[in-house]
Amino acid sequence: MKCRLTVHRKINENLHSPEDIVEIRIQLEIKKQQFELIDSWRNDENEEKEHKSRFSMHCDCIDAIRRWSRKKQFLLFSVIILFLFFIAAAIVLLILLLIRNNNNNYHSNVLTTTTTQTTTTSTVALPYLVGYLTKTTSEFKSFGANLTSLSVDNSGYNYNHRLLGYSQDQFLLYNLDYVTKYDMMIGFSDCQILSYSENATVMNIENMIYCCRRIGETTCWVYGYSIDIPDEIIEIRISEDRNSLYVVTKSEIDCVLQNILINGINKSTKIGMMKACPETDQGIFKISTTSYEISGNSDFSYNIISDSGHLLIYRNMTDFYDIPFNLNATVSPIISTTIIKNHKLIALIYPPSRMYVTRQNLISGCVSTLSNQYVDFKYDGEFKSGDWIGEDFMIWFEERQGANIATFQFQWPDDLQCSLS
Repeated sequence: MKCRLTVHRKINENLHSPEDIVEIRIQLEIKKQQFELIDSWRNDENEEKEHKSRFSMHCDCIDAIRRWSRKKQFLLFSVIILFLFFIAAAIVLLILLLIRNNNNNYHSNVLTTTTTQTTTTSTVALPYLVGYLTKTTSEFKSFGANLTSLSVDNSGYNYNHRLLGYSQDQFLLYNLDYVTKYDMMIGFSDCQILSYSENATVMNIENMIYCCRRIGETTCWVYGYSIDIPDEIIEIRISEDRNSLYVVTKSEIDCVLQNILINGINKSTKIGMMKACPETDQGIFKISTTSYEISGNSDFSYNIISDSGHLLIYRNMTDFYDIPFNLNATVSPIISTTIIKNHKLIALIYPPSRMYVTRQNLISGCVSTLSNQYVDFKYDGEFKSGDWIGEDFMIWFEERQGANIATFQFQWPDDLQCSLS
């Protein structure tokens, strides 16, 4: 008991000594700092071990790949390359689609210009009904050659949904899906293929209907049977049975018209009666005809561009409608006509960018013109020609061994009565 008391007493005595208390505090602070230092060493060691562990795992992955067989490495790289290829292909496809949309927007661009319609006295009093251009389409078709001509395949006034091209002794049949080429040694450069025999097993000039222009005349072949035509051809058509070529000619000296039917099956030519052009006090700058039937004695109506720039649409030799279009009577336009469901359609094309379109009801006689009188258009390439494809109109431009082909659709009013109300 005494020993314990002595020890406690000593301790108590020491605790009551200020120097001892200070010394104890210093020792405690030193031990605390040593503990914190030791603890920080442990943290640094743990972080270093963790970093070494991550680095070791990374190295282990690389080492593991390196230890793979060449077959596994090749498969891995193939998957990566294939994935990158699909991404690149998707980007390229998106760019091409955007470019195509921009090109389509350009080729489908048709500019219309409003003009003021003047009034004049017509032989027949006529209120003009109004039609509209409602839709245009365009496409570039590569033919692999520079075309001399591109014709619409019609039988009578029926459109067969084919285009017939000619270039450098080649016949190109375009059925609006694909182009078929045939060697065709015609021997002339300025030629136009108009039709062919659908029953032919071998495509050659003996199964074709075509015309070639030479100095001073035009020569036409109908399934091997030929005829020279010295006068100007102002209307040319194929019969509905595709056996005959029908033309209307105009004499160069006097304005005398005559129709000719050339049959290639029985090798015969039927020549109709000569008819004088109708008389008009406005003069005749250019004339075309629209035949009601395709035969040797067919009657036809007259379409005249007068010297004063008016379009005169004749119902017979005396009655006509005077459309004051203010046409350019110094430049000869392309005149294309057709008959669809008792209506005569007339297109006047002034190359390279303007077109007038008119429709006449052959029963009531009513005439409809476009709301703006004419349409201005612009497409790439050199303008070549145009023609009716049913109720729509087609024009084409030569470009890059192919053709830019544009079509125009129209909406016409009810014309059983010539009333604007």
